[in-house]
Amino acid sequence: MLELLLCSLLTIFPDYLYRRYRQGKRLGHEITLYSVWFELRFGIITCLMLTVALITMIFYFHPSTSAATLFYRTVPIVPEVVGRVAEVHVDISAPVKKGEVIFRLDSAKQEASLQTAKRKIAEVDAAMLAAQADIQKAEGQLEEAKGALKQAQDELDTKSELQKRNPGIVPQRDIEKLAVAVAGRQGSVDAATASKQSAMVRVSALLPAEKASAEAALAEAQVDLDKTFIRAGVDGRVEQFALRPGDVVNPMIRSAGVLIPEGAGRRALMAGFGQIEAQVLKVGMVAEATCISKPWTIIPMVITNVQDYIAAGQFRGGEQLVEAQQVVRPGDVVNPMIRSAGVLIPEGAGRRALMAGFGQIEAQVLKVGMVAEATCISKPWTIITLVITNVQDYIAAGQFRGGEQLVEAQQVVRPGTVLVFMEPIYQGGLEGVTPGSSCVANAYTSNHDLIDSGKIGAFKSFALHVVDAVGLVHAMLLRIQALLLPIKTLVLSGH
Repeated sequence: MLELLLCSLLTIFPDYLYRRYRQGKRLGHEITLYSVWFELRFGIITCLMLTVALITMIFYFHPSTSAATLFYRTVPIVPEVVGRVAEVHVDISAPVKKGEVIFRLDSAKQEASLQTAKRKIAEVDAAMLAAQADIQKAEGQLEEAKGALKQAQDELDTKSELQKRNPGIVPQRDIEKLAVAVAGRQGSVDAATASKQSAMVRVSALLPAEKASAEAALAEAQVDLDKTFIRAGVDGRVEQFALRPGDVVNPMIRSAGVLIPEGAGRRALMAGFGQIEAQVLKVGMVAEATCISKPWTIIPMVITNVQDYIAAGQFRGGEQLVEAQQVVRPGDVVNPMIRSAGVLIPEGAGRRALMAGFGQIEAQVLKVGMVAEATCISKPWTIITLVITNVQDYIAAGQFRGGEQLVEAQQVVRPGTVLVFMEPIYQGGLEGVTPGSSCVANAYTSNHDLIDSGKIGAFKSFALHVVDAVGLVHAMLLRIQALLLPIKTLVLSGH
């Protein structure tokens, strides 16, 4: 409408002035409702053509979108093991620090494994003492065997010497028995030596290896026990954390059913208000409610917590690129295979940059360094000055993963958008904007450097001046939108 009025001042209005004062035609006489289309045909046709050209130029060189959201990353709280919740250390909504315990699983099995590993180490230590005693015993047996060997050898040597000096004085049979006895004593010495070496090897190699294995098993059991303590990986805030003792948490398998604990749902009422009220809702505000299950009754209440993040803006880094248009549909991403215990929002998430999806037709215009402006529902009547810091070179709607089926091009029903990252020019520009809030953003083409370089002709320089100047119209439209957005949301939308 603003473009039409502007173009009519340059076309229809001069045409009317010419008809009125040059040709003497008056409204209501020569120019009537039936003849105005003929009398002002040149102005009307020119106005329509100029309006179409102006709108096309504005929306091409100064693109606009309503699919702009402050995205923020969320960290799922998922345990590494399956188990039943034993303790919960945080409330439904609470700040947490890195390393703080959020909840604990039942650890009876892990504690038993830990005790078994400790007993195994104690058993190895006892075996070490027994092995050292075996070494001392083997040393005693070896000395005893050496003494018996020496005695038998001395007796054999004595009788052998007597036999040499006086043949026949010693029976040959006795000498043979002594030789066999010496061989037996030597075997006893060898056996005692081997027993001592075996005991020493057990003390120096076998038992230390068994102890190292037992200590490794103890460390593994300790790790398994530590896994039952689910801790925060980063500083942040836990929101909508409804996990309670007795719940079974399984990160890989969907639960078989739902158990509603006694007294569940009787503590607090959770309500979702429009983003336009984000600056008004405060903790401590008095509220009232009426429920269908309890008609003709007004329940006085008080606001105890206001979630600082809007769920529609969350995303998790993974296998899929983010499509800005998808955030307008709550619950689009559903994974029935993984049930996280809760969501932890990192500190400062969603407060750095605004991500906006522009139409594909503006891909050749959007450049890093372009000045942009935005207005957000959660911070009405405010224009935020931004600058484009990154333009994604890929459109999320065109991605696919190789699998068992061929790709059908017609399955891409909605055309994707060009994702643009915009950061505030001035420090604190996004303060007061709730992360996840819906915004309307404009980006403005600037050809000042090209015009100032003197490398283009006068006609092209004039045309680029016109392109830059019509951005003022788009800036006016954004401010009108910012002015009327609360009225449209609160009054005209059936609030």
